[in-house]
Amino acid sequence: MKAVVLHEHGAGGLRYETDFPDPVPGADEVVLRVRATALNYHDVFTRRGMPGIRIAMPAIMGLDVAGEIAAVGPEVAGWKVGDRVLGDPINRVEGGLTGETVHGGLAEYCRLKTHQLVVIPDGIGFEAAAALPCAYGTARRMMFTKGRVTAGEKVLILGASGGVGVCCVQLAKLAGATVIAATGSQQKAARLRALGADHVINYAEQDFVQAVYGLHGKPARRGAGSENGVDVVVNYTGGDTWTRSLRVLRVGAGC
Repeated sequence: MKAVVLHEHGAGGLRYETDFPDPVPGADEVVLRVRATALNYHDVFTRRGMPGIRIAMPAIMGLDVAGEIAAVGPEVAGWKVGDRVLGDPINRVEGGLTGETVHGGLAEYCRLKTHQLVVIPDGIGFEAAAALPCAYGTARRMMFTKGRVTAGEKVLILGASGGVGVCCVQLAKLAGATVIAATGSQQKAARLRALGADHVINYAEQDFVQAVYGLHGKPARRGAGSENGVDVVVNYTGGDTWTRSLRVLRVGAGC
């Protein structure tokens, strides 16, 4: 099959190949005919090499993959050739990640475990489906599984103009929350307003902690003012923003 193959970390490690071995499904696996795959920043990390994560070479990147089932393993039930499916990149049963520790979607075919499969509804194209798992899956877990965001809450999203950040803005608005989006340029700020952010902070020009205090007050640990601040902070950037994020949270809120 044709594939973009990583043979070594670094900009020169990628090669386009036309004769890479086709995948063969295991007992509880399917082989997907790839129709679309997304490019996430995680793929850039994989190409560069990440400390503490060993990737067997050659490797095929591409976390997010959508297509049609081309072959099924002998123990597969409930799936058939021709089904339109999306692959969850995380193998929650055996560990590992599609496009990192196992071959991903930058190829004509991709092998997946059946528990990773999600049916693509009629009317949803492969390209739209392939844009969902990594960014929206991460954002959904942050907003609802961890943050439990509900209507009327105030949510601060740092790095809001990135892929996951944009998804968090949209999901928080759908939940009925007030969204404060932080980004680093006026152009990105304008785009976030267009996406529905109620307030936008340009952290290149102002301190986001003081900006939140101006919008929703400074939280107190007890008594008057304990209701000030925000209910949830989305912070996937870490570093020196972590402790500062805690300063804008009301008592009992989450980060």
